[in-house]
Amino acid sequence: MRTRRDQVQAYRFVTRRIVSALLSGDPETTNLPMRRLGLAVVGSVVAAAVVLGGVGAYGQLTGNAAPLEANTLVIERETGATYVYVDGLLHPTLNYASARLVLDEADPTVRTMSRASIADRPRGRTVGIVGAPDALPDRKSLIGLPWSVCDVPDPAASDRSTTHVVIDRPLSGGVPLGDRAVLVTVNGGRYLLTGDARLRIAGGDPATAALRMAGATTLTVGEQLLNAVPTGP
Repeated sequence: MRTRRDQVQAYRFVTRRIVSALLSGDPETTNLPMRRLGLAVVGSVVAAAVVLGGVGAYGQLTGNAAPLEANTLVIERETGATYVYVDGLLHPTLNYASARLVLDEADPTVRTMSRASIADRPRGRTVGIVGAPDALPDRKSLIGLPWSVCDVPDPAASDRSTTHVVIDRPLSGGVPLGDRAVLVTVNGGRYLLTGDARLRIAGGDPATAALRMAGATTLTVGEQLLNAVPTGP
C-alpha cells in the first residue's frame, strides 16, 4: 500500500510534467522552467537596480541641470514661460513668437521641462518683441497681398520719419520702381533700392559714382521700411 509520502511525490511529479509541458512544450525535460523564470526575474531586478543607481549617481554629480541641446525652445511646465537655449545660456523670452524668431528654424526642438530641472542653468538676458503673440497662425490664416509700407518724413527733423503699414489694400499714389533705383540712408548706412531688393552700399562716393548715381538724392527712411524690402544678392 502506498504511503502518503509516495502519493505526495507522485503528485509533485505529475504537476511538474504538466508545468513543463505548458512552459517548454516538453513534459520529459529535466530542466525546471520555474527555476529559469526565477533566475530571469532576479537578474532583471539586479539590472534595474544598477541602472537606477547609475541615474542617481549622475543626478548627484550634475545637480538639477538637465541636458539640453543647442538651439532648443524650452517651455517651463509650471508657468508656461518660454526660453531659448543658445550658446550655453538659457535666455528668457517675452513670448512664444519671439522664441521662434530667435531660433530662426522651421522646426526647432521644443522641450517641456520642470522649473527644478532648469533652475541651475546659466541665464542670459531676456530677448523678444514686446506684444508679440504667443500663438502663431497657420499659413492659411496669413494675410497676403496687397499690403503697403509708407515712410513719411518728419517736417521738423529731416533725419526722422514715421512708418505706416497698410494691410489688405494698396496705398494710392505709389509708383513702382520698375527698372529705376533710389538711394536711401538708415542709421548712417546707405542702401540701393531697386526692383524688389535692397543692396547695402560700401565704399562711399566712389561706389555711388560707379553706379552712375553720384548726383542722386539720398532719402532718409525708417528701418521698418528698409526691412520690408528683401535683401538682394
